[in-house]
Amino acid sequence: MAIRKSVHVPYTLGQTARNQMRPHAEAAIRSHIERILTTGNTGQYLVPEDLEPAIVEALLLMQPLATLMDIQQAKGHTHEAVVRDTIPSARFEGQLATPTYTNATYARRTDYLAIMRIYGRLPGFFRSASQAFVDVVDEEITAAVEGLANLWEFSAIWANHDADTYQVQGIEARLLGDATAAADNIFDLDAVITLTDLDNALVAASQQFRGVDGDPKVWICSPSLINFISGLQTKISINIASAEMFEGRLRMSTYGGIPMLSSGFTKPAGTTTSPSLSGGVTAVTSGGALADATYYYAISSVTEVGEQLMGTSGNDTLTGGSGAGSVDLAWTADSDALLYKIWRSTTSASADNLRLLAVIAAKTYDSNGNVSGTVASYTDDGSLTTTSTMHPLESGEETMWLANLNPSRGAAWLSLVDDMGDPIDQLLRYVELARIQDTTDFMIKTYLGQKSHHPRLHAVLRRVRITS
Repeated sequence: MAIRKSVHVPYTLGQTARNQMRPHAEAAIRSHIERILTTGNTGQYLVPEDLEPAIVEALLLMQPLATLMDIQQAKGHTHEAVVRDTIPSARFEGQLATPTYTNATYARRTDYLAIMRIYGRLPGFFRSASQAFVDVVDEEITAAVEGLANLWEFSAIWANHDADTYQVQGIEARLLGDATAAADNIFDLDAVITLTDLDNALVAASQQFRGVDGDPKVWICSPSLINFISGLQTKISINIASAEMFEGRLRMSTYGGIPMLSSGFTKPAGTTTSPSLSGGVTAVTSGGALADATYYYAISSVTEVGEQLMGTSGNDTLTGGSGAGSVDLAWTADSDALLYKIWRSTTSASADNLRLLAVIAAKTYDSNGNVSGTVASYTDDGSLTTTSTMHPLESGEETMWLANLNPSRGAAWLSLVDDMGDPIDQLLRYVELARIQDTTDFMIKTYLGQKSHHPRLHAVLRRVRITS
């Protein structure tokens, strides 16, 4: 079962429906495994069986985000697209008036198609024909699919090619790459979320370009935030067609007709894992373009489960630099971090005053793309300006996304690259590695190349609280 538009699970599919379908997917996997491990006649070798349909079906159930995005075939390892930066305008004028109009402006955007791998090894079942292996193989397939689902969800939101050349560009990275878009589409609430806040995000993601109101979109937020929004909606009106019943409690599956997809990747983990900068900030009178001032910094780790709470801040005062100063940061590396967010302020170390300065890679890599070390330092030379609407998350705060999913102009365009020189048209497949190994192993591969033709077609509500 290839993931094509014609076979997509409807994106309005609720969690209850997905839970009801999960046993069918598990039964399908077991059926495939039983066929693999059953010999036709005595003395015959086991017949290889294609596991891809069962794995794709399980992935769609475990990671609904995959069903929302169309796939476009790649022509190479990089894509170039024309980005429309401004909209053409004109107006009615008198016959003798000088024509007044503006043309659209365009730019080229290059997107890199990264290769993401999640390994699911199926141990030696071509050499053994025992039904005792069924449960073992079933568990390993489930774990491999879950790992792929997590990789997909993290990458769709947080992956940052600018910081790490071995990642793709997620929704946030593309939004931050456009200063105008970030200013118009990032809402710093620092308060309990309201339906008005959601309406503002809808306006930001629906009115930047003509004709995008009807594009498919999706809210991405934590399960607890969905429950809170459900309570806000049910106080006003209840539309049973867009709600699910959970033992007497209604849970809304849409807002504004847009599906709400639950994701744990938008809410920080329970404990702070980000590095501390206490004692790790050193002002230098040369090497940059910073003016004399006191500079405050903090770091937030972006791990496999999303952005975490910021670590302890640090500061130092730059004097005598005559506008050519810089600040060196040093910390103990977070082994779980994939990215770091660097926050800066010249006022105080409070989250209200800190602003996002940069997103950097948390790992170093060799020429083959293997992790070779960790990053534990950064120099602020004054070449970057902070993003005015981005503040670090504090305890009890989380993030909510609204993304346009139109593959032609929306927030994500998924592409495939060649596999060993042969074009493929499927999201993932098992690739037999017996050609280079004595034993038969299998690898799940997914190829994602995400593009945003109009980077303003998504919005983010940060520092959302569900309690005062």
